[in-house]
Amino acid sequence: MWLLSWLPEQGTPLHDHGTSSGAFAVVRGTLTERVVAAGRTGVTDSAHDLDAGRVRHFGPHYVHQVTNTGLQAAVSVHVYTPGLAWMNRYEIADGALRRTGTERAGVDW
Repeated sequence: MWLLSWLPEQGTPLHDHGTSSGAFAVVRGTLTERVVAAGRTGVTDSAHDLDAGRVRHFGPHYVHQVTNTGLQAAVSVHVYTPGLAWMNRYEIADGALRRTGTERAGVDW
């Protein structure tokens, strides 16, 4: 379980959680979640503001970006199963979702 604080404009790159499933809940403030998925017809890209009390759940290879776009600090709680061992980073290039690297628990963060 992770408790994260987010200063205004602080966020993550596009990433997944490897083979882990999980959920996160916004405890204070508002976070913006951008969700990206690659399909047969191309890449879909959507964003939603999540206020305190909102919970998002996800399975393996769910690609998203979380950012505090508000003016106040935000707080969220994240849980993973199995425990988070790595995350892949992504970018959208030439209309495709491309993995740009992998970060490993205990090595890169």
